[in-house]
Order: sequence, then structure tokens, then C-alpha cells
Amino acid sequence: MFTTASSETADYVMNFTEMKVLFVGETENWDQVRRVLPEGILLIALPGVELAEEHLRWEGLAAPFRGSMPAYQCQADDLVSLVFTSGTTGAPKGVMQTHSSNLIPIARFSSTFSMKVGSRFFSYLPLAHIAERQVVEGSSLVNCGEVHFNENLGTLLRDLSLCRPGFMYGPPRVWEQLQQGIIAQFGSQDAVDAALEADAEAVGKMIRE
Repeated sequence: MFTTASSETADYVMNFTEMKVLFVGETENWDQVRRVLPEGILLIALPGVELAEEHLRWEGLAAPFRGSMPAYQCQADDLVSLVFTSGTTGAPKGVMQTHSSNLIPIARFSSTFSMKVGSRFFSYLPLAHIAERQVVEGSSLVNCGEVHFNENLGTLLRDLSLCRPGFMYGPPRVWEQLQQGIIAQFGSQDAVDAALEADAEAVGKMIRE
């Protein structure tokens, strides 16, 4: 679920899906969500998260199975994910995805961008964002890559430098912000254009670094 969802939206999603388990990461809306938790739901706290409610911890659950293979062999038409829209146009809509339908955009993305095995991915958008899940988390699994998660949006540039990713996904506003940051370093768009015209390879390398 989106970590900005209201208590009404969270209540709707949890009851609509008959949710049994909720993994809790860092979130802005926990005080609202905790008020509408279904009776008997199992809470699992992800690393770095403390909960007052009774819960299990991810580290404790994962440790006994480290290095193990899953016993269940999934099928192409198994429902693997139910992703809800943000609810900006009414009640959130659940998007049902099977293993097969989830792999289609991953395969197209990997082919289009010639992803290499072991690529480094940078993740900063909500995990409830369907494109982030497919082209970052999903593609990292298919391409045996690694995912770096940033601390928060305020540390985006710092974390980008630490990760030095081969790939990151972003909506237009994110690329506009990066573009504005680059232009500010040069002083103007004309200065950027002149520098690129004089030595595109060196200036391009400098911008990427």
C-alpha cells in the first residue's frame, strides 16, 4: 500500500483483499493504518522499523531459510501480485498480475535497454508503484542484479552517488529536477549547450559523475 494512504483507503484495501499479513516498513501513515488493522492480522516489521504492536521481525523469519530454495513451483498463471492504484480518482483499483503478465514488461524492458547480468539498480519510488516494482525490483531478479534503496527523498543525490546505478526509473518530474540541478552548476542552458558542443564526450562524462 502507498505509505501516504489515509485510514479510509488502508481500511478499504485491507478488507477488500482479506489481508492476513502486513509487512511494515518506514511509513508516514502508520498512526492512521494501525487504527483500522483487521482483527488477527500478522504484522512483520522490516529492518529498522520498531512497532508498539505485537509483531514478528523480518530478520528472524528469513534467517532459518537463508540459502534455501522455495518448495513451491510457481505456474505462469498464478496470481503473484495485486497492486492498488493510489486512489486519486475514487476508490483504489486492484491490478491483478500473474507471473506471466508480470514478466512481459520486464522482458521488454530488459531487451530494449540491453540489461546486463549483475546490473545495479537504484530504487527510491514507493514499492506500491507498479512501474518501480516491475522495471526495478522485478528486473533485478530476472537479471540477477542488485537493488540499492535510498534513505529518503532528501538524500536522493547523495545516495545516487553512493550507488552509481546502471539503471533507475523516474517520472518526468524527477528528470526535470536532475536537469535543473545540472543547469544550475553550469549557470544556464546556453552554457550547457556550449560546453556539450565544445566537447560532448568529456562534458557528458562530467555530468554523469
